[in-house]
Amino acid sequence: MIPNALHPRSQSVVAEAMALVRLLLLALANRLRLLGFELQIAGAKLAAAAALMVIALFLVGTAWAVLWLGVAMALRSIDLDWAVVVALIFAINAAGAALSLLAALRLARQISLPATLRQLSFAESSEDGGTPG
Repeated sequence: MIPNALHPRSQSVVAEAMALVRLLLLALANRLRLLGFELQIAGAKLAAAAALMVIALFLVGTAWAVLWLGVAMALRSIDLDWAVVVALIFAINAAGAALSLLAALRLARQISLPATLRQLSFAESSEDGGTPG
């Protein structure tokens, strides 16, 4: 008689566990569907932003070329040879590019994500006494 009394109860626990698993899977599926929708929207906005960046870079490049054309014309107006004008413009642009590259490399070296690495590293957390943070 006792086994019959426990049998329906064990089935209800299993049924409740299965229902809970179904709810968990449904919640996960809903979260994934929401993530998919948001990624589609973000992807469209990212594509639009990239297109606008290409247009902006084209316009900046054109403006830069016109600026240096004006500088070249001004240097030519003081009777400098074309070779000297081109060499000066090249040297100034090359120096600017080199300085920009060095600054970018210096910034790239500073990107180390220490807090994230500390959270993901098991060795450091055990050395800290196991406390997060």
